[in-house]
Amino acid sequence: MDLFNCSKGKLANVKKELEKAGLLYQKAMHFNPKTGKNEPNHLYLAELDMQSTDVYLRGEYGPKEPETLATSESLKNRPSQETVKTLATSESLKNRPSRKTVNDNPQTLAASESLKNRHDLDYTNNLDTNRYDIDTQKLDFSTANFSPAEIEAQNRDLVKHADEFLTDEDNGLPVFLEPEAVQLLSFWCRTPQQMRRFIGIILNAKYAVEKEHKDLGVWILLDDPDLKKMMTKTLRRYFNALRSDEKHIKNVENYLYGTMQNLFGVWWNQQAAKDYAAKHPEEEKSADNDNSGLYY
Repeated sequence: MDLFNCSKGKLANVKKELEKAGLLYQKAMHFNPKTGKNEPNHLYLAELDMQSTDVYLRGEYGPKEPETLATSESLKNRPSQETVKTLATSESLKNRPSRKTVNDNPQTLAASESLKNRHDLDYTNNLDTNRYDIDTQKLDFSTANFSPAEIEAQNRDLVKHADEFLTDEDNGLPVFLEPEAVQLLSFWCRTPQQMRRFIGIILNAKYAVEKEHKDLGVWILLDDPDLKKMMTKTLRRYFNALRSDEKHIKNVENYLYGTMQNLFGVWWNQQAAKDYAAKHPEEEKSADNDNSGLYY
């Protein structure tokens, strides 16, 4: 009310008339749980496409000398230009009227820049500094925001190039599989979620072997070059089995889990045999091909 220098009732009528004419948009802010009270509505004036002479057409039936901004009647309905606001509390400068002090050179109301950018009023005369980033302040890439076609294209690109970014040692922690193995997964997994689940099953098999034989000090080194090659070969045998005997493999996830457990057991036995042979060179016993169980 102080802003418009009028009564509350008149202000309500003015707003209704502006809304009917499509010149005012009112956004309800509702209850704010942080402040514990109802927030005032935000009002936004429409941006008008008008010429500099248009402002004289309303109510003007005879010639009239253009008023200067310094003496215009509109000052009584405009916020005082004397109060200086800091940048911390002021709105974006590009959408605010000029704060230039009125000088001795008269400026006509038709040429004033204040009207064409004035559209930021609300109930309390508080500046709404968050208005310009309501829709862009947070990124949201959830599937609810994309069409099925867009999601399919995104998944196809990620899966296709997974062997490039998942195994890049120079840009983050790479996945433990060889690029060749990741590329193999991209031929069978249709989405990044499926690929992640597949890799998770391999890790679960690793942890299970380590936990089951904790007393033997079993520790599977996924970054071992020999193990990486073995995993790639094992995964090919796994997919070959699925394609060759699809009807008899009822649960492909359980089959993958068991396949990887056997692989990790084989690798550990080979490592243990090598260590034993290095410590007992006088013995000819070698366990390189003994995969019947974990090596003691």
